[in-house]
Amino acid sequence: QIWSTSFAFIFFLISFRYMKPRSALSDVPRGGSLLSASFSKLGKTIKTIKNHYPALSWFCVSLVLIESVGGSFYTVAITYMVDFLGMSTHEISSCFLIFLLSAIIGAKTLPMLSRRFGLLLTLKITSATWMILNVITAFVVRGPEQSSFMFPFSVCWGYLSGSVMPNTR
Repeated sequence: QIWSTSFAFIFFLISFRYMKPRSALSDVPRGGSLLSASFSKLGKTIKTIKNHYPALSWFCVSLVLIESVGGSFYTVAITYMVDFLGMSTHEISSCFLIFLLSAIIGAKTLPMLSRRFGLLLTLKITSATWMILNVITAFVVRGPEQSSFMFPFSVCWGYLSGSVMPNTR
């Protein structure tokens, strides 16, 4: 945690070297505030997307849901591995290292998949596979004696997570 925070702080300070002042792209309306102008523009953009690009609006909804699943996955996975499976810290960290390495592979293969299937279909396939994998995990990993199955599942989860992350950016 200390290393992570230290590096983040150092890179935060370095980033100020590259952040130069620039002129505003638009003016704040007279009598308004920056916050009200921001929400007004955001509302106009949402209305334009909803009226003219309905598929994009549903894509945005799916991104919000996928990001919430991705954000809560780590907490649920760690709790599951500690409390239910009784895995050691070494085993859990190994699972997450496998997860992260697999995520890199998933992110690297996304361009090939999206050229072949398109971004939306790739996201649908990845999301459906993620859900199916979670159901399979519930049936396969039923107790501490099956905790070794978490390693191959970590490969699959990592790959799928890596395929989703660049797709949602």
